[in-house]
Amino acid sequence: MIRGRRPLALLAVVMLLLAACGSDDDGVAGTGSETTEAGDGAEDGPQEITVQIDGRADDFNAAFLAYFPDQVTVHPGDTIVYRSNFTGEPHSISFGSIVTDVVDAFRALTPEELESEGPPPPELMAAFEAVPSMLPEGPGDANQSSINPCFVAAGEDLPEDESAQCDVTEPAPFDGTEVFYNSGFLPDGETFELQLADDIEPGTYVGFCTLHFVEMISEVTVVPADQEIPSAGEVDDEGQEQLDALIEQLEPAAEDPESPGDGEVQAGAGSEELPNAMVVEFLPDEIEVGVGDEVTWTFVGPHTVSFNAPEEARVPISRGDDGGFHLVAAALAPAGFDPPPPPDPPPDEEGPPPDIEGGVWDGSGFFSSGIAFGGGFTVTFSEEGSYEYVCLIHPEMEGTVTVS
Repeated sequence: MIRGRRPLALLAVVMLLLAACGSDDDGVAGTGSETTEAGDGAEDGPQEITVQIDGRADDFNAAFLAYFPDQVTVHPGDTIVYRSNFTGEPHSISFGSIVTDVVDAFRALTPEELESEGPPPPELMAAFEAVPSMLPEGPGDANQSSINPCFVAAGEDLPEDESAQCDVTEPAPFDGTEVFYNSGFLPDGETFELQLADDIEPGTYVGFCTLHFVEMISEVTVVPADQEIPSAGEVDDEGQEQLDALIEQLEPAAEDPESPGDGEVQAGAGSEELPNAMVVEFLPDEIEVGVGDEVTWTFVGPHTVSFNAPEEARVPISRGDDGGFHLVAAALAPAGFDPPPPPDPPPDEEGPPPDIEGGVWDGSGFFSSGIAFGGGFTVTFSEEGSYEYVCLIHPEMEGTVTVS
């Protein structure tokens, strides 16, 4: 879960949030006239609606762990087009019995269990462990059956080897009986078509992202073909309204810190009341210091502070020769200094991550904090100049340090 926001205490979901390629589009794409109006009855035939994954704000850079809208009502034979609006958060959409088991077990938790500092109930942990998480909990490559498309029919098993892609990577119409029905990672602008089988049983089917799990749920309710459903345009409008409401609530967090100290920058911002939204900006994005002065970045969410990043480090998820997506270590690891060894014993999971001392930098070469989920990163600048830097996780997150 994102550091700096209140986590669900029982969820052991580790998020390495990575960037692929950005977009210049603003807001939720694919609204209104871009889809075909859905009919009110079976005589109109199969219909198509669009659900947006993540979204954008017009006035500041942000990321949203949500589907817009998060609930839709459809007929058998209809198609739901999930469209990715990439902001640096890798997303997928996945259905199937193992996904349903997680959501059901999570929703069965009592308020006391949700607030507990103890381990999750065994049935919830077992359900989580059955779903392949997109990214590892430490060093290593992505889980290939999660970051890539994977379709497992009832009675079949997922690959036990995390380095192996699934046998079936092209979907048949979704009939609701599948074990795992996974789009894989969707880069910016890409879509996944969830075509519902003509004989799918009416009912509610739940899906989620295999990185964010129950933080990000999509509900699909299938009703008989003679029952009236919202039109595609109405679905678009509902999704935009949900996004606009989150943007309005998040906007105060996008303002510069009220009283930043000399040489202090906040990397990212959020709100305790909005666990599924965050600002992805350096606040402030321009800072002036003198030669020999320190600059300290405080991380709120998963970010990097990276100067002179080579092209190969700007895409932490890339497609390999095998056709599957893989992690690019250069985008995630520290560069240009010797990072301290991991603390022994490791810090309390509920405590803040340790600060990173980057030492003295003369402005030359690739210099990067590596991915951090919290804590601070401090650098002393030894040469005059104007130094632009980026977050390698969120492609639109940029800043400048001017040293005089």
